[in-house]
Amino acid sequence: MPLSAQAVAPALPVVPASGATASQAEGERALRHVHRGVSELRRGGPALLLSEDGAWLVAAAELASVATLARLAALAAQPPTLLLAPARAAAVLHGPAPGGADASAVSFRLPPAATPALLRSRADPTASLPTLRPEV
Repeated sequence: MPLSAQAVAPALPVVPASGATASQAEGERALRHVHRGVSELRRGGPALLLSEDGAWLVAAAELASVATLARLAALAAQPPTLLLAPARAAAVLHGPAPGGADASAVSFRLPPAATPALLRSRADPTASLPTLRPEV
């Protein structure tokens, strides 16, 4: 979810985007950031992903708690979006994913008051969700 311009989250793990080659020390530091971000996601917390396109606050749908979602909502400039890998999206949709297997991700708009249960159900391919439609 994109961040508002005034949002500052110094306590969140920051994962820098890959780009120009850096010195070995800078590369090792960037790798530590990536490891910390992945660790935070695996325990259900948010991480801040920085890219050339902007900043994204991310959390694992399967592990997000009420506190994590509240933190996301407080820092985000837009409503939450669920991103799924094409294979997971195809399983959730019970059909081909938009963009096919070569798509980087499939985006689903969520209501602003999304709950952890809603996130888990929308990311679960065994759930019955006839109204779930990806953004095009």
